[in-house]
Amino acid sequence: MFHAPRRWLAALLITVVPVAPGRSQPATNAFYAAPIVGGQAEWVVFANDVVGWRPFANAGFFGSSTVIANIEAGLIWPGHEVFIRPPGSTNGFAAFQNTNALNEYDFHATMVGHVLAGSGYNGSGYTFTGLGMAPQASVVSAGIATDFSTNNVGSFETSYGSVVTAYKALFTGTGGSVRADVINSSWGGYDPSAESLEALALDGLAAQNPNTSFVVSAGNSDVSPVGWPASGFNNIGVGSVGSPNFLVPSAFSSRGLDDFYNPVTGLTVVDARVGVDVSAPGEVLYLAAYLGDSGGIGAGAPSLVQQPPPTNLYFYNMDGTSFAAPVVAGGIAVLKDVANRDAMVNLVGITNAQDSRVVKSVVMAGAIETVGWNNAQSRGTNGAMSTAMGLDPATGAGSLDLGRSSDAYFFGTRDIGGSGGGVIADAGWDFGSVGLHGTNDYQFGAAFSQDVELTVSLNWFAGRAFDMDTNLGGNLSFADLNLEVWEVSGGSLSALVGRSATLYNNSEYLRLDLSGGKTYGLRVTFDGMVFDQTPGVTSESYGLSWIAAPYDTLYWNAGSTNAGLWNGLAANWNTSPPGISGTAESITKGLDQLVISSGTNNSATVTVSGSQLARGLVLQDGMVSLAGTNSGSIYLQTGGITAAAGISGNSALQSSVSLVLSGDQSWQNSSAYNLQVGSAVSGTGDVSIKAESGGSIVISGPLNQLGSIVNNGSGTATNTVSGLIGANVTGVTQDSATSKLVIGAGIHSYTGITTVAEGNLVVSGDISSSTLTSVQAGGVLSGSGTVGNTVILAGGTGSPGNSPGTMTIDGNFAWLGGGNYNWQIHDVLGAAGQPVGWDLYNVSGVLDLSALTLGSRFNINLWSLSDTGPDVSGDADNFDYSRNYAWTIVATTMGVTGFDASYFNINTGAANGTAGFSNGLLGGGFSLRVDGNNLQLVFNTAVPEPGTWAAAAVLLASALVVRYRRGSSVSRRRSPR
Repeated sequence: MFHAPRRWLAALLITVVPVAPGRSQPATNAFYAAPIVGGQAEWVVFANDVVGWRPFANAGFFGSSTVIANIEAGLIWPGHEVFIRPPGSTNGFAAFQNTNALNEYDFHATMVGHVLAGSGYNGSGYTFTGLGMAPQASVVSAGIATDFSTNNVGSFETSYGSVVTAYKALFTGTGGSVRADVINSSWGGYDPSAESLEALALDGLAAQNPNTSFVVSAGNSDVSPVGWPASGFNNIGVGSVGSPNFLVPSAFSSRGLDDFYNPVTGLTVVDARVGVDVSAPGEVLYLAAYLGDSGGIGAGAPSLVQQPPPTNLYFYNMDGTSFAAPVVAGGIAVLKDVANRDAMVNLVGITNAQDSRVVKSVVMAGAIETVGWNNAQSRGTNGAMSTAMGLDPATGAGSLDLGRSSDAYFFGTRDIGGSGGGVIADAGWDFGSVGLHGTNDYQFGAAFSQDVELTVSLNWFAGRAFDMDTNLGGNLSFADLNLEVWEVSGGSLSALVGRSATLYNNSEYLRLDLSGGKTYGLRVTFDGMVFDQTPGVTSESYGLSWIAAPYDTLYWNAGSTNAGLWNGLAANWNTSPPGISGTAESITKGLDQLVISSGTNNSATVTVSGSQLARGLVLQDGMVSLAGTNSGSIYLQTGGITAAAGISGNSALQSSVSLVLSGDQSWQNSSAYNLQVGSAVSGTGDVSIKAESGGSIVISGPLNQLGSIVNNGSGTATNTVSGLIGANVTGVTQDSATSKLVIGAGIHSYTGITTVAEGNLVVSGDISSSTLTSVQAGGVLSGSGTVGNTVILAGGTGSPGNSPGTMTIDGNFAWLGGGNYNWQIHDVLGAAGQPVGWDLYNVSGVLDLSALTLGSRFNINLWSLSDTGPDVSGDADNFDYSRNYAWTIVATTMGVTGFDASYFNINTGAANGTAGFSNGLLGGGFSLRVDGNNLQLVFNTAVPEPGTWAAAAVLLASALVVRYRRGSSVSRRRSPR
């Protein structure tokens, strides 16, 4: 069966600029360069080195034992100088088919071929200019276009036969072709559910020929769904990264979620799965140009370039996932070359070593975390991380790193015997098989000696088949495998740490930070079939790979200068501690704990340029600041921020540096000086604020990350969040007995619960958007701000204002038995809620006392002050024990429910951190009453002796009844609040 012609895009190019004869070329020997200004490269980088290629080249592995096929619109032009093979080379370029009647070569395929297998040989010697990823591989080029557009450069048509004939031949080695070890395809079209006949055929061919790795570009449509073939299941979809540190997703790289079609139900689940598996450099590349009449740029067509006869020219500033995909494909060819030829590695005898499920898992496990990487991992109520998405939509598992992948592929555990499960090393892979509703368990051989980052990748095939006689594919089944990480205790998996469970993808992935001193394990589960048309699937084969790697620490020592640059490639970082010289290293991995020191200077400033990634930041030895350029931002992983104990001045992250969190954080100040974070905070992760000494932490920038804020340090400093807390924040917790947290002025918008678990939370702003403020045992809620619905639990304490003052409850206010109201009074003739007056709660809802009983009473702890600013315990002004008083201590709009005066303890002695009421009472006493909608504290004088009744009557007849107004104030209080 054949389809009508289909029109595709050759991963449409973003920029095409030829270097015309005589024009200055980049001052580099590299196929990657930054933008050219005035014909000169501003900076250049050898792209192969970015992905860890150099050690393979130094060892002599250039892909010579492998065959790479490039299947796209047209053919690679082998006449370009980058494809010249050195004398004696037995591998070269061959064409399998070209379905275009004009028999044209293609400018796009030529650039892709350069990345795949440019030789770097110029006829007399080698240069880096022409080096591709696998420069000695055999390359087979196949063109599938039946027609090139004459009005849309890069567009072409295919037929079902033109597509399937090429892929069938190069997957299977039939039809007069050789079987490819790797197939690269840098083209695509729209098929988000991968249900076209072509999609079924290619997925079926990949599943039935597992030793051929199928690598495809994701497309250049930004937020649109990842294009087909990448939207298929049994391939490696590749996105693009760029910018100086090669960790930033390219803006053009497709990242929209793909659909899932169930042929049994006939239903399509929209936006069900991630189509990108890994990413690689795909920006501003320096590539071979074919400039003859070609597909889309033939005579009379709208031209991106001039059309002189073919010459040895180059394009530069080339962008596209078209060129990221061959970086990965060529890298896989190099890995397979080592597997084929290295006697020490000796993978030849391991049957499934080159199975594409294994290779894909190894590549993904080795990938480096990219800026903003987010696979929707979140912590559940059981404390475990879980994800139903598995991969980051833009970059998949992250950016390709062949060095890390080789650690797993060659030097760790290699294919445990049997169907799966067993004892494993810190890195490795396994080809396993798990039974329906069964599990395979793996345990690391020993506890990790230090904290590590664990990356784990699990891949299996969608059950798609290909009929060699009819050339048609079929959609047979789809298995639901899942991946878990566990703590191990007593030799068994005991506590779940993380779980990746993506129902509609055939790839699971986890990136977790694990604590040292513990033993962990992995589990593969087969939870059932999404659909099965066979039927009768009882087991599923898979590839699994993992890497548990400790974090590196890089140091920047100001030395003779007090200014530095952090641009991801700056060479003033090294692995030697401050004061010790070391070999300069670049920050490109994104796994580094960075220690910044002012050295011999009193202060140091490091300017952050562009988006940078760090495991964590340690500010050490002097006053250190991080300032940013216009685009300066730091993506922080779980290492957080630390001001070291030896620091000799205040530290600061300036407001021009945006912080984007990528995991739970600990922001710790171990110094005697202040740590100020003035940055805007976003991303995902809980922030733990820890003042561990006398120095405070001040967060003056807005916080709007998806996660909580917890103050839980062991020091004595007062920490302050003066920036606004945004709607993404899931809650705020005060949980330190010694370190106070202040929420600053302004209207905060988070809706999560505010918990006062221990110590003092001071609310100066408006947090009424918080659905509940819960004051628990050992916690004190104070301040002159506004809270929402609030409850004081047993052992919890409310203490409104900052000295005598007012706290507003914008909602209902509940008191439970055993709770406390520490009530201060300075002047009995003052005003309610004023510093020269007494404490007041102003409640817009109901004061709910319905939980109180005789056996479960609420405590009103009286505290008289002789002065304020600071507070001084002593006699309150203007108190006369011979007079009766009534003070409103809670004013409400909706009234008081459940009141009974006997349900309260009124303490006049020192209690719950108060100094008590020190004025003489001379037999008088306190009680509570409800007056209208308000709760009042009443003082009654002692009952007179019988002989004094007459005099008392005269006095009472002329007594002036004084009622006191409610008020509000803001002042300081020296109380345990």
